[in-house]
Amino acid sequence: MHHDAPKTKRGEPVQTLGPEHKGASTQITNVVLSVERRCPSMRMTTDKMYYGNYRFVVEFDSGSETGSNQPTVWVAEKADIDAVPLKQFGAAQLLSALIEPERSRLHAALSEEQRACRQPFELGIASIQQPFRAAGEKQGQKMPEKAKRKARKLREQMKTALQRLEVEFARRELWSLDRQWYDHSILQAQSRAYSGEFSLRDFYFEEANGPHIRNFCRKFALDEAYRQQVLARETRWARRNALFVRNLLSVVGEDALLSNGRGDDRQVHDFFRWVDAHVEEILALPEYQRLKEEDSAFEPSAGELDPLILPAVEALNRIPGVSTRFSCQGVSGKVRSQGRELLVVSPHDEYAYVSFSELGQPARDVIVALLPSFPGITNARIPGNFALGSVLRSTGDNLRFRQELVELAERMLASVDCWSTRPGESGSHPQGSATVAVGPEDGPALGAIPPSRLAWLCQPEQIERTLHLLFYLNHWAKARERLPSADRQGLYRVKAAVVRQALAVSPVSPVSYIDGSPGFARGFFLNLFARIMGRQATSRADIEVLDVEGTKAFLQEHLATLIAQARSTRQPIPESELAALCLEPGDLLDIHWIRNRLSPGWSELDESETVQLDPEGLSLIAFEHVGATAHYIFHLPFRAAERLLPQPRVRDLKSRPGNSRESGEYFGGIITEEESLEHPVGEILRELGVDVAAVCPYRLTDKQVDVSRLARRYAYWDDEEDWDDEDWEVPSRLESHRRKGERIPGACPLCGGAVEPDPAPRIEHWRQNHHYQDLTVSQVAWLLGSGN
Repeated sequence: MHHDAPKTKRGEPVQTLGPEHKGASTQITNVVLSVERRCPSMRMTTDKMYYGNYRFVVEFDSGSETGSNQPTVWVAEKADIDAVPLKQFGAAQLLSALIEPERSRLHAALSEEQRACRQPFELGIASIQQPFRAAGEKQGQKMPEKAKRKARKLREQMKTALQRLEVEFARRELWSLDRQWYDHSILQAQSRAYSGEFSLRDFYFEEANGPHIRNFCRKFALDEAYRQQVLARETRWARRNALFVRNLLSVVGEDALLSNGRGDDRQVHDFFRWVDAHVEEILALPEYQRLKEEDSAFEPSAGELDPLILPAVEALNRIPGVSTRFSCQGVSGKVRSQGRELLVVSPHDEYAYVSFSELGQPARDVIVALLPSFPGITNARIPGNFALGSVLRSTGDNLRFRQELVELAERMLASVDCWSTRPGESGSHPQGSATVAVGPEDGPALGAIPPSRLAWLCQPEQIERTLHLLFYLNHWAKARERLPSADRQGLYRVKAAVVRQALAVSPVSPVSYIDGSPGFARGFFLNLFARIMGRQATSRADIEVLDVEGTKAFLQEHLATLIAQARSTRQPIPESELAALCLEPGDLLDIHWIRNRLSPGWSELDESETVQLDPEGLSLIAFEHVGATAHYIFHLPFRAAERLLPQPRVRDLKSRPGNSRESGEYFGGIITEEESLEHPVGEILRELGVDVAAVCPYRLTDKQVDVSRLARRYAYWDDEEDWDDEDWEVPSRLESHRRKGERIPGACPLCGGAVEPDPAPRIEHWRQNHHYQDLTVSQVAWLLGSGN
């Protein structure tokens, strides 16, 4: 089966409606990891045009062949007006298309309803403004801001009510009206319903300018003969673009395409100009025509193997523990022109190859041992292709590769009895491994998923759907603005549970260790010690005699020792050691203040906070799954992953740290964050069989709702506004911050009460209200007036 994924469809809906847009517009539509360029790829709509019955969208994709030098034009044709439901038109559009006598009748009816809708709002506005008009003009008095805001609110409410009235009127009177009362030509002209969007053309370098693109779009829409030429790919620029893209990687090289250097861009640009100057000459070469005819004799399809590589694929699939995924027989050769070797535009890849959905370790070892005997075969990655996992490909001579691959498969099959029964290499985990399947005897499963459900989720026929859902869940676990921290930590536990079970039955495997220790302790804000004023104190006299500089030096020295010890042992800093220094978590760590306690102690921290004390807190283990229709890379925190893996495996991964990005690919398409968040997290968890209450203490409550709840609970969120009267007012920046969990500046760090900033009243407040409480460093700083 040949794998040739189509160009990814743009992120916006196929059908849109609305007023005609004139001029350029810029809209970020998606951010993905480009498989071909291995860098964050941004797609951005830069212009939108309408000519005739066509809509054109100009899109910039930084992950395309030439990056910023290559805009793409997408086109969609207007849908037949008889197939477009009337409810997709606005009331104003439908009214303008009406014919008499319905036009006059319905215009009058709508005007009367609009007048009745406006009347109470206009009276309310007049009543607000009336007291300030005559008297204000005589005395020079201006209308108060509060009155202005109330009047403005009424106007906004009136505007919303009129919009709702129009929608309801259209639903009641216009949508149900027989189409004979509408002028079809007016509806067709006003329609913005399009269907069948597809990529029309890429523009390169000097051609990628606004006037040239607009002229092309206009000619395509209004010139029928030219439109047919374009759709049949018969224009000169279409043949040139196809030859340029076909040979870009092999001529310029992978390094140049992946580089951002100016010299590499110049090399690509020079090659484009050379192709543009010689395209007719190249296409007319007899050798080009011969190779094109030979390589186009068979059109690859998803359900049929290329005939020239079929014997090799069939032989490989007879080997135990081996299943092929994709394959291609490769091109028959190249044509030479002016010292360059060029690929013919054909449906086959430059290199013949076979990729695998399953390749057990015994088979992998045998292949590695046999490869030196087959110089036409390599297991190196295909240049420019980062999507395929395990692969065998040609070194350049595709005919030799196909012949040698058959022989390699036959030699493997003949020797299978010698290697398939060796202990620990049959594809399952050897005895004694720390990774075992989760069964009923294990009790409650991690992530609140019953063991039987976990086992079912990781069955071979179900695993790719499970990992697809897990990748959606992975994006939800990172949605800081959508879910509370405790709930997101629960989602990570669900992820760990599924990966653990998948690891036990072998659909996923650990592939790399990402070392996070260089970032350890960077968040320990030692500059805060500049305002530390002493040690533990119980009276004002004790505080006054503190040696400020000595205390600072003492704390910094001991903290540096603890950090160095943690770096050396790769073990967390003991919380008891920090408590012994009278340090609070807030003195060192990034603490979430949106919580049900004012100043958390060391024993009250959650996982996202205690991980900051661990040198391995930012370290990760990457797990990979390569299946028939999907390819996933998941990360687990190192501490969670090391509990799932045998210690020799952990040591092996740590001995060769690497870099990795989480990614998901399903049927050749990248799973994006936008796509994931379109699926409600509750539905994902239900399909996985998760007990939501057991892992998400806030039951997936919207984060902003939870913030409001906390703001109402604590007295130190000062709320002086009458929200029944002014619920529409936007709070000031300071008030907004207070409602998000910040203390009032100068408030007591223990009870939140407001106290004068001088040391004397603060010490007296502490003596009267908190005499039983031992002082911490930050509390001493507050008492002395050097902290907030």
